[in-house]
Amino acid sequence: MSIKAKLPQIEVYELAFMLIPIVIIGMVMWSWKINTRDYWVANLRMFVQLSLVGFVLIYLFKDNNIFLGSLVMMVMLLISAWISLRPLSNKNFKHYADITVAIIAGTSISMLLILVLVLKPEPVYQAQLIIPLLGLILGNTMNSISLSGERFTHELDANKNYKEARNSAFNTAMIPRINSLLAMGLVALPGTMTGQIISGVDPVVAARYQIMIMAAILISSAISIIVYLSLRMKNKTE
Repeated sequence: MSIKAKLPQIEVYELAFMLIPIVIIGMVMWSWKINTRDYWVANLRMFVQLSLVGFVLIYLFKDNNIFLGSLVMMVMLLISAWISLRPLSNKNFKHYADITVAIIAGTSISMLLILVLVLKPEPVYQAQLIIPLLGLILGNTMNSISLSGERFTHELDANKNYKEARNSAFNTAMIPRINSLLAMGLVALPGTMTGQIISGVDPVVAARYQIMIMAAILISSAISIIVYLSLRMKNKTE
């Protein structure tokens, strides 16, 4: 029999305690002459965006409108592609389009596998299920794209041929994914599984959900990287 733990409410003033070490870290970075602009902007955006998204999700989950949900998911995808492009040197529209196509390819395959073959929800569109899953997959995929793009450019600048640059970029971008798989259950108990266990879900069921999510992230990241690097290779050879 599962025991449901009652999650304590977090007040704003209690959450503010988390800001203290964040500020200290920023001060250390500043004292080391490290540019802290992105650090402060990222933290501020995280706080504002997550504070607002809670209210948006309440409406999306309650309304469960597929057209509105599709619009939100498209915006999520376009923003993830833009964030992937941010650390890369080549910021033209063609590069942004390549990243967008790559992310669509990877996330679409992962989401189809989850919805059609694994979970098979009825009805298929359930905002409370699809939007959080897509967010998890997009967040990890965009990081993989950024890593592969940065490494690919670095290797070309070092006069490596395109195939060597592609392989090095792929391997580098997959390091976080492989490391996370190796650590699952031994070093790390991931957020999705932890949240389900805390809410009273059977740990075995929670583990299966986490396996599904980790596999989906791996598939989406790898396919997106493959498509992205293939498009970069094609563009270079045209």
